[in-house]
Amino acid sequence: MSLEIHFQEFDFRGFIDFICYLGDEYKMDYILFNPDKRELFTDFQLRHIAPHHDINNKQGFTWAWKQMQDKVRNIEFDLFTKDKTKSIRMSIELDAKFIYLNQAIGISPAEIKRALKDNMKFLEEEGTFTAGNKFGENLRIEKLEIIKGDKFEQHGKENKIVNNKPKKEEKSWKNPRIIVPAVAMFFAALISAPWWSNLFPLLFKDDVDNSQISINGPVENNSNVFNILLRPLESLETGKKIGELPSGVYFFGSPLGIKFEIEDPENDFLQATNKYSNNYSFELQKIDSRYYLVGFIGDEAYSNIGSVNSEKSLNTILFPNLWGGAIHPIAIPFDAIYTINYRTINVDEKTDIQVFDVGFKEVIDKPEIHTK
Repeated sequence: MSLEIHFQEFDFRGFIDFICYLGDEYKMDYILFNPDKRELFTDFQLRHIAPHHDINNKQGFTWAWKQMQDKVRNIEFDLFTKDKTKSIRMSIELDAKFIYLNQAIGISPAEIKRALKDNMKFLEEEGTFTAGNKFGENLRIEKLEIIKGDKFEQHGKENKIVNNKPKKEEKSWKNPRIIVPAVAMFFAALISAPWWSNLFPLLFKDDVDNSQISINGPVENNSNVFNILLRPLESLETGKKIGELPSGVYFFGSPLGIKFEIEDPENDFLQATNKYSNNYSFELQKIDSRYYLVGFIGDEAYSNIGSVNSEKSLNTILFPNLWGGAIHPIAIPFDAIYTINYRTINVDEKTDIQVFDVGFKEVIDKPEIHTK
């Protein structure tokens, strides 16, 4: 179930009231913000709506966002109880003028709708609630229009049926059903010819030195290296909790969300995304139902990874991408990390990088990486 709310002008004051209401009413006192251009905000702002519920407090997220709203047009946030029995994930798009409820656990969308109605202002005739399943073959939408901010009138349900009638098959030589088999037969005949292997001996010789062939992935030179081709998430896989993902995929996560997941693996918190933010997002990989944190380390730490084992750990700084002397990619299994904290490094007045101070007892050298 999702909820979509259309607004004419975003109500920053009402937004704080909405968050604080859920905190007071349902003890949802924990909040994490994930805005566009996250580097413009402090760590404190990304975890606080505003100290003492004050929109004019410069330490709070809403004050900072309101000042930078011309630059930061989209945000996502998680609000949850300490034990995570109640949680919501919402996103706000200022250009599209929509608020979205993407997920609700332990609290119904109807309760969220009521909290929004009671605390935020929506202009006459422009506000629209749309509740329904975003996906599925038969999409059903229930619309509720906001009238003067506090009255709701149900306008009915709509079903959209897509015409799936197949197109008439083309009968020309361009038809894939004709050309593909023909091309396949042609190449099969070429490969089977004796003279073909003499032209390309490397492809047919049994005793080829594989170390001389370029492959897509790291060259396997010790037991701590793996070579596996990973794929990005499909559209319908994004937004899922990582426990629901198949193996063999890569995705991205925020330092704060990753820290939560690693420190409390019993409560699956981290949600997968294909969105990558330079100097902030860390790549994550799921291989054989095991999760890996991917990053870059410097020469000194890299020289010691060969001795890392269950008896000997390594502590180092992990960068989300190539930076300075951190040029060596590694992957660390979540369950091999025994300490992890994140912080912000100020490179210059305009550039920050989020890094992990991490301790681990197992590491993979030269993983396949997909950071941009």
